[in-house]
Amino acid sequence: MSPIVGFYGLGGADLIRSATPPASSSISEVSVGFGYEIEAGMGFPLGSKTLRILGAYRKHEGRYAGHSIVFDTISLRTALAF
Repeated sequence: MSPIVGFYGLGGADLIRSATPPASSSISEVSVGFGYEIEAGMGFPLGSKTLRILGAYRKHEGRYAGHSIVFDTISLRTALAF
């Protein structure tokens, strides 16, 4: 078993859509988004591969119709690394 810890910076284009947009904006907008992600977990060797089980927290911010929208996500991940 080996511990895994990661910290990542995020940046990119966000496509944000709304079913009921404000009168001054369209149904969808593309904005520049940014944020960070922290993950921690364990790696379990399986021969030449590794099974990874991780928990992650992501905070991401974008803008829609002049308003800041912040997403907080907590997730559980499993991965098979070759």
